[in-house]
Amino acid sequence: MEEWSMKNKPKKSNRYKRGMSLRAKLIASFLFILIVPTSVIGFFAYDSARNNTESLIKQEADESIETLNQTINQYIKSQEENLDLLANVLSDTLEDQAVDTFIEQFYISQENVGQALIGTDSGTFIYHPSTYDYPESFDVRERTWYQQAKLNAGEIFVSAPYASMATGNMSITLSRALDDGSGVVAVDLELDDLTRMLESITVGKEGYMFLLDRNQSFISHPTQEAGTVAQDDFFARMYQDDAGQFEYIFESEDKYMSYLTNDVTGWKVAGTMFSDEVSEAVNPIFWHTLIVMGSTLIVGMILIIAVIRSITKPIHTLVKVAGIMGTGDLSEHPELRQNRKDEMGQLASAFEQMRVSFLDLLQGVLEKSTQVAAASEQLLASSEQNTKATEQITTVVQEVVSTTEAQGQAMENSSHKATHLSASIDEIEQHSAVTSTTAGKVQTAVMAGSRAVESSMEQMNTIQETSSVVSQRMNQLGESSREINQVTNVIKDIAEQTNLLALNASIEAARAGETGKGFAVVAEEVRKLAEQSAAANNQIKTIILKIQDQVELASHAMNVGGVEVEKGIQVAKQADHSFDQIDEYMSDMLSKINHVKTESMQISSDARQFVDVFKEVSASAAETSSEMQSVSASTEEQLASMEEISSSAESLTRLSEELQELVQVFKW
Repeated sequence: MEEWSMKNKPKKSNRYKRGMSLRAKLIASFLFILIVPTSVIGFFAYDSARNNTESLIKQEADESIETLNQTINQYIKSQEENLDLLANVLSDTLEDQAVDTFIEQFYISQENVGQALIGTDSGTFIYHPSTYDYPESFDVRERTWYQQAKLNAGEIFVSAPYASMATGNMSITLSRALDDGSGVVAVDLELDDLTRMLESITVGKEGYMFLLDRNQSFISHPTQEAGTVAQDDFFARMYQDDAGQFEYIFESEDKYMSYLTNDVTGWKVAGTMFSDEVSEAVNPIFWHTLIVMGSTLIVGMILIIAVIRSITKPIHTLVKVAGIMGTGDLSEHPELRQNRKDEMGQLASAFEQMRVSFLDLLQGVLEKSTQVAAASEQLLASSEQNTKATEQITTVVQEVVSTTEAQGQAMENSSHKATHLSASIDEIEQHSAVTSTTAGKVQTAVMAGSRAVESSMEQMNTIQETSSVVSQRMNQLGESSREINQVTNVIKDIAEQTNLLALNASIEAARAGETGKGFAVVAEEVRKLAEQSAAANNQIKTIILKIQDQVELASHAMNVGGVEVEKGIQVAKQADHSFDQIDEYMSDMLSKINHVKTESMQISSDARQFVDVFKEVSASAAETSSEMQSVSASTEEQLASMEEISSSAESLTRLSEELQELVQVFKW
């Protein structure tokens, strides 16, 4: 018993050391919950800030380009209005001095005009300021701006940028034909102010703006000379659309380009900047995001450790107490703060209640086991007395069962024989009934056969009479065919005589000469008719001969059929006589079979009564034997039960002692 208790004594297990501890699981779970959302939020916040910043920078670049485009429009359109005014006021009727004065005053009033000019179809050329002397070979009518303005009367022509002959500065010429068509007025606009304005505008931090004319030549560029052609592919890309944005690589650096086309001049207004400026602008946001994420993780870790410590510390205490209780010592109490109202406090209270309840249970088990041990000893003594009495009853019952079984066996054999006899008689009765039924069916069939033979005889007589009538008709048909043959012979003779008479008539007509020609024609027709009659008569004769042959064959067949019908009538009469004899024999046999059937039914009834008596006796014997066997089985079961009770009482006594030993292992 001591060995058993030591083997089953709870031991400290190392399974807590093999797997991940609760502290580690909680730390991993909390870190996952803390790091993943923080990282996701930080990533999306940074990505959103980067996209917004990039969009903002590009929007500022687009706004700068649009502002420059509006400035160019205002710069050009203000002069277009002046040109419209000049074209309306000036004409060929004005004196040169008046025109010169008007042009001079106009030049003085304009700040951005490098030169004001007017040329006429007569070759007159007036311009201000007049500090520059044009060569004598200069003809205003050969200038492009003059020719284009004349071709497009009423419209403003904007020339491509060029180096001014007077100042050497990049300029453009705006020209318009006079309303009366006598000449062209124009102004040279210097682009220095526009260039300075472009240089003052920056796109991003290090980006810049530039202008290209319709011919892909630079108007203004911080690193390219004005008037040179832009050769790179990305410049050509700007001329595929009126406006757009794209990224490109220039000198191994990623750049961003935004451009549009000025509606008035057709120039490309563009701004470019380095793509890295977006990353530089977003870097502070990136580092601030990292700092916020790091701070959040540090604070979260501190809170997580505090929460985990508040959870695991009381659990460790309960595990320690549980381990002590596992050794059998129930006197240990969990050292937890009693003022805790959370789940840990509830767990500690429940654990203490379990310990007290288990202690009460052990004490109750010890008391009950003592009582059970005493009761089992009394039960053992009583079961031994009952076992002896049951053994004596069992011996007597087994003797009675043996005698009853022998009687029951004899009655059962007699019952089987009587049952077999009754079954044989029933079989005879069934065969008699079947034979009687079969004989009745045979007699019915004989009567039906007799009637069928009589019907056949009647049909044979009818056939014989019909055959005789048909034979007579066939003989009459033969006589008629022979008479027709005689008539055809007569017709043949008539046809031959008619033919001969027609021949004679033809001879006589020939002798008569012209007077006999008509008669000769008639004679020829008669001869032809006689020949046709002879031919038809031959066909009729051939058909009649065939009919006579068929009539003779049919007559012979009818005679043969009459002989066979006569033989069939004789056979049918013999069959009818045989059926009459069979019917007499079957009637006699059916009467005898019915007598046998009646006697077998009486014997079968008596045999059934005899079998029923045997069955009742056998059933009574079997019932008696069964009841005695039941009594014997009951006594044997009672004896076995008493032995089991005795064994159980002994086992119960041992178990009570073992239970007491086990309970005494615990301390309280």
